[in-house]
Amino acid sequence: MKSKIKIFFMILMGVVILFFGAIFSESGAKGILVNAEETQKDVLFIGNSMTYYNTLCNVVQGIARRKGHNIKCSAATNGGKDLIYNAKADNVVTAIKKGGYEVVVLQDIVGSFDSDRLMEGAGDIISVIKKYNPNAQIIFYEPWPIQSTLTGKYSMLPYFTDGYVQAAKKFQAQLAPVGESFYDIYVNHGLNYYCKDGKHPQPLGTFTAAATIYYTLYNETFESFTETDQTYLNQLINNNVAFTTEGKKNTYSLNILNLIMERSHYYADIVREVMTDKTGSLKYTSVAGEYVDPDVGMNPDNLVAVTGTETDKMFFQKSKGNLAVGCKAYASNEFQPAKNVVDGNEKTRWETEYFNPQWIYVDLGVETEIRTVGFMWEGAYASKYYIQVSDDAKQWKTVAYVTARSKKTVRVTLDKAYKTRFVRMYGTRRGTNYGYSLYEIGIWKDGTSFVVPKIKVQKTKIKSAIKKKKSTKAKIKLKKIKGASGYQIKIGITKKLRKSRKISFKKNTFTVKKLRGKKQYYLKVRVYKVSDGVRHYSKWSGIKRIKIKKQ
Repeated sequence: MKSKIKIFFMILMGVVILFFGAIFSESGAKGILVNAEETQKDVLFIGNSMTYYNTLCNVVQGIARRKGHNIKCSAATNGGKDLIYNAKADNVVTAIKKGGYEVVVLQDIVGSFDSDRLMEGAGDIISVIKKYNPNAQIIFYEPWPIQSTLTGKYSMLPYFTDGYVQAAKKFQAQLAPVGESFYDIYVNHGLNYYCKDGKHPQPLGTFTAAATIYYTLYNETFESFTETDQTYLNQLINNNVAFTTEGKKNTYSLNILNLIMERSHYYADIVREVMTDKTGSLKYTSVAGEYVDPDVGMNPDNLVAVTGTETDKMFFQKSKGNLAVGCKAYASNEFQPAKNVVDGNEKTRWETEYFNPQWIYVDLGVETEIRTVGFMWEGAYASKYYIQVSDDAKQWKTVAYVTARSKKTVRVTLDKAYKTRFVRMYGTRRGTNYGYSLYEIGIWKDGTSFVVPKIKVQKTKIKSAIKKKKSTKAKIKLKKIKGASGYQIKIGITKKLRKSRKISFKKNTFTVKKLRGKKQYYLKVRVYKVSDGVRHYSKWSGIKRIKIKKQ
């Protein structure tokens, strides 16, 4: 009888252990109390490195479970990519198609953030999300700017926040204002959670993001964690450190953890009030200051955005009709002087501080009829700008609205000829984290053809091509062509030159380096001449195998 009672109690104890094991999980922690009656909330995170650093989705899940919520988080990310890219990325689309998500969290790019592209990408990806998850709640996760643009008079945070607020309102979504929490902790509490790269988060930076997203997911009163939670939270943070070991500790102060949770709750709460305001009267102003949209009033005639026509640099010379060369130029800001855009020298440039808006204008001296305006951008290009004309440099008329996604030398043909003395570029969006940087401005009258004249260039041939058996170099000699500016070869390990590389040389005898010792190589060559800054090429020679000499 006693043995039967003993067996009964052993079975009962096993049931109890299994029951509480389902409720209390996460090894090494005191246990996570999950509400068994609460339906599991499946959350998908879509973003880039600001999402996958320190496995943000796991940290959000861990906080929520510790607070008693039944939640499962997963992520689909692509480093360095924005929402426009992720809307078509295979891994993201596959994750979305899996379906069953109650919440999808969206995060856009940081380094080259542009509110217009955020809006475009959000529209693209939300249409895919809603197709497979029609009832999913959308939450925008607003990250922080890079460290050099977080604080100061020209902080980028107000621009980030305004862009995310507008996107959340447009798509009837919620906003997790992580950038606001991060800024408050950085500035008002002196806690720097940037990695050494000045962009990505240390573990407590990720914890800040997770706390803000948590309080956006769950509208509840703030309650401090207690000492019984501290071991669990430390394990949660440290076990999810990924892609960085900066700032990793064994123990994080309970006071710091609660400060992060409280500040995150504060910003999530006040932003939620703005998002749910049906009257439209509430407006949120960033903790870093108010954002003033530089595009307001710039396009009263609702001009359609153009990208301009890519143009050869030769046309910016005075001999090609560029009226700007030799004129005076004035700018809003000068790291490097405005006069550099009108000196006819493509090696000098105008450069500004790292903020919007910025402008530069050319004084033609007298009223002149113009039809085409062009810009030779350095790497720090404008992604959005307006071309304006004026008679007095005070009252400006916008005659073109230009957008770009990469640095190019472009010209814009206006809708008609304008008689004007002053021509201005007014930039409202930077294409990089730097300022605006222009080598030259071009202004032309109607009638400039912009046709690059073709020059016939004589072919050459390979006189010798020799490589020692184990050498990583090959000596090449070509037939010399009179008046040639240089020679170009195409070299590879297959006869059809697939996966080949192109190399240019000034002389007809040269040495090709960085070859694999025992490999056989093939090549063909051509000649080029430079005229007005443009390379004109001959036809390619026939393909020749490089002769291998024994060592």
